[in-house]
Amino acid sequence: MRTDFRISGDASFKGGISEYDLTIISPTASAKTSATDLDGLQFADRYRAELSFYEREKYNRYQGKTDTPFVPLLITAGGYLTDTSRDVFKKSLTLSDTEVSYALHIRTLCPGSSPRCIKCGGENGLGHDDLCQQRENVRLGRHEYIKKVLVKALTTAPNSKLNTEPVVKGTSMRTDFRISGDASFKGGISEYDLTIISPTASAKTSATDLDGLQFADRYRAELSFYEREKYNRYQGKTDTPFVPLLITAGGYLTDTSRDVFKKWRQVVPHFEMLSRTISLGLIRARAAYFEF
Repeated sequence: MRTDFRISGDASFKGGISEYDLTIISPTASAKTSATDLDGLQFADRYRAELSFYEREKYNRYQGKTDTPFVPLLITAGGYLTDTSRDVFKKSLTLSDTEVSYALHIRTLCPGSSPRCIKCGGENGLGHDDLCQQRENVRLGRHEYIKKVLVKALTTAPNSKLNTEPVVKGTSMRTDFRISGDASFKGGISEYDLTIISPTASAKTSATDLDGLQFADRYRAELSFYEREKYNRYQGKTDTPFVPLLITAGGYLTDTSRDVFKKWRQVVPHFEMLSRTISLGLIRARAAYFEF
């Protein structure tokens, strides 16, 4: 027998090292729990009890036979998780109350309650929390987290090889990662550098370039300036074709970055999980410095 995977470090549910085996069953699979075990239970509890039988079945199959603590993962085809599986996913896929509150604030375009920022004294308008120099600086941590998530996902792409932080020859600069194979957006080998900017960052595009544009097109034009800025910094200096990746702290992608992610969607297993993990990471980072 083989389990599906083994994890060590921070991502290990049991701490240290643990291993996992995944089962996906039909929501209407035949109940294996005896009727007497289900007597008096409400529907949701009956369903949970039935699924727990499949979980125990997997647990009994592997427990005591693996080299490290074993954790069964059970998901229905409809996406329902057993209690154990929910706990495993909880750390990476659950938002705290504060993070949910922040997300509601930003989705409804509602700034903090104070008219003046308690950190710098400036006007506490929409987006000020992203730009205030006196708030907790999570920009580097946010960048490194999203980069780590991307690298981890891209290493699973078939027929691909990834190197992190390759040196730009003749300079002290490094890009974030280099990819060869199927996951390379340019084909062959290409390298990438990630930038995450505030949705309310100051426009660097001249006003004349924005005349007559609708809001969405104005925003796209402003972001494209930051993208060109990154492109000009590295283009012609890297050993392989360079691709700038630009994401706003709210998750908006430039046209180039959107095309890159479309490519990766085709080759990266479980791409939807990558997308959700990035989205949650961006929300958590902004919630860390938002002043209610």
